Amino acid sequence: MSVLVVVGETSSVLSARNGLIAAVRAALTADRSVDIEAGFSGAPENPDWVAFGDVDQAVDPKTIGPRRSYDETITLAMNVGAWRPGRGDDVVNEAYARCDELLSKIWAHIADGDNITLGGAVAWCWPGSASWVGAEVEGGFQVEVAAEFVCTHRVRAA
Repeated sequence: MSVLVVVGETSSVLSARNGLIAAVRAALTADRSVDIEAGFSGAPENPDWVAFGDVDQAVDPKTIGPRRSYDETITLAMNVGAWRPGRGDDVVNEAYARCDELLSKIWAHIADGDNITLGGAVAWCWPGSASWVGAEVEGGFQVEVAAEFVCTHRVRAA
């Protein structure tokens, strides 16, 4: 497999974010019970959801070249959630398992060699950290995973 080096004249933050949203939609296209939102815009309609959050961009000063080119790291935040009605261990475990299933589908889709560039927006994108939180919410149990995806991109001045 050859390595694709994506180079642009400006930051690829917005392209990377849009690429991640498209990748998540593609990964979960067969699952109609998941709300996929570009941002946190109120209560989801379905018991499962994916919503996109903050974006961080950092320049690596060690990579700044004589033509003002540099590498940037883009970190994209995303929340994956599941709510299940009822009480007890089975309900809790079902909510955790559903979040794991959704996140695993997304990770597997992006890690595929054809999808790792988020449609050519970045050189590569890879799953970063994930923090899981579960709580009793409105007569059921909700799990929400705050996940990050880390991307790299090369910026070259015109």
